[in-house]
Amino acid sequence: MGDGGHTLPHSLDAERSVLGALLVQPEMCDDAAALLEPSDFYRDAHGRIFRCLVALRQAHSAVDFVTVREALLRSGELDQVGGPAYLASLTDGLPRGINVPSYAAIVREHAILRGILFASSKAQSRVYEGDEPAAAILEDAYADLHGLASRASASGFVSVADLVPQAIEDLESLADPRSHAWGLSTSLPALDRALRGLRPGRFVVFAARPSVGKTSLAMTVGAGVAIRLRQPVGVFSLEMGRDELTQMLVCAESQVNIEDLADGKLTPQDWTRFAAALDRVQQAPIYIDDGTDLNILTMHAKARRLQREHGLAVLIVDYLQLMQGRTRRRNSNREEELSEISRGCKLLAKDLGVPLIVLSQLNRASEAREDKRPQLADLRGSGSIEQDADTVVLIHRPDMYPPRKRSRLRKTAEVVEEEQMRGVAELIVAKNRGLRSGDTLRVMFRKEYTRFEPLAF
Repeated sequence: MGDGGHTLPHSLDAERSVLGALLVQPEMCDDAAALLEPSDFYRDAHGRIFRCLVALRQAHSAVDFVTVREALLRSGELDQVGGPAYLASLTDGLPRGINVPSYAAIVREHAILRGILFASSKAQSRVYEGDEPAAAILEDAYADLHGLASRASASGFVSVADLVPQAIEDLESLADPRSHAWGLSTSLPALDRALRGLRPGRFVVFAARPSVGKTSLAMTVGAGVAIRLRQPVGVFSLEMGRDELTQMLVCAESQVNIEDLADGKLTPQDWTRFAAALDRVQQAPIYIDDGTDLNILTMHAKARRLQREHGLAVLIVDYLQLMQGRTRRRNSNREEELSEISRGCKLLAKDLGVPLIVLSQLNRASEAREDKRPQLADLRGSGSIEQDADTVVLIHRPDMYPPRKRSRLRKTAEVVEEEQMRGVAELIVAKNRGLRSGDTLRVMFRKEYTRFEPLAF
């Protein structure tokens, strides 16, 4: 019985049907073991019998009434499961068409429901004990419920023969920007061509050294999706407050110099553009969370809630190295913590079914090289970021670095080239799973507006 006199969710008929079917068709033990665990059975005796059946099958032993009875006898569990008579009764009344997966699905469904009750009860008990912070209780509750959610949505093997037609169709469609295989536009055509747009479930990393424009690039993409495509965008901003981020959005959208705005130097034309942009931003489905204590579990829970209440087309995290690991031990290894965060981002993108754009810092290695262009190995903190990400775009702005020494003969030509390249940024597609990587794309960075634009020449 559960709390308040309620009976916990279960189906003894389904449990008996699973066990009886396995005694009749032991070759189905592997299928059942892929769906169920002994602890999924409401009745302890049924869990013990199931464990015995699976163990015999995995040991390549015969599985039938006699072998199961003997195995339970040797382990001292025969009487605990009801004796030989109960074991023999499990096959009574089985339907002619035995459907082990259907019976197992019923058992698992009830086990997940009980798990939800147990998780909430555990959290409630810890609250009443009163000696733990709310954040710690919530994190563990999220972890328990997320594990149950993963079980509830888990799928098994699918034949590649069934997957090939759709895979071929998707590959052929990648050549056509108008096809369903292309994702949402980034507002930068060159980047769209390289990535085939922002595709569902992709873990995309924008990485750069500080003050190069990571946030500006992410918000250029996010504003394009929300303002022009009218699709909801979620932003976890750990570095900038929501007010500051909103000001940045409006200035970028209106192409008003943020310093002129702060100094009260806007012209009447500037104010006209600013007012029109303000209206567009106000109507855009952009949702900002600027909480500073963010880990992968709380991010998952908040993103799920946003998706449920408002929808979600793109999720942005600014930035990865400011996130916390789930376990904040005093002596924890930060590299292991970042690996956990990176892996969590990968799974979150897949679970939500939307592109997840995560910003990342680069280490100082590029500063020591003659060629300042960043490399994939410069990702800061953990090799797991490089491993887990589907796409990594490195941002490089040549005009941030002093010009190289020149001979007199080459000076004039190079000065002209540097002037032409002023404001031009390079987006280096360092990783692009399933597509070509290594391309360097040139775009314009409008520093005064904090926005990226397609290159006009």
